[in-house]
Amino acid sequence: MLDPETFESVTVPRPDYLDTGADEVPVLKSRAGLHVLPEHGASDDDA
Repeated sequence: MLDPETFESVTVPRPDYLDTGADEVPVLKSRAGLHVLPEHGASDDDA
């Protein structure tokens, strides 16, 4: 994955909910690092 600020390659753990065919995924950058977020509406908990 590319860091959205520095455009450096970063390795992050792949969560189970990640669509492996996606070209882009939403991420959160915090002091702890980059975190892959679930796609909006992808949760079954919305019901």
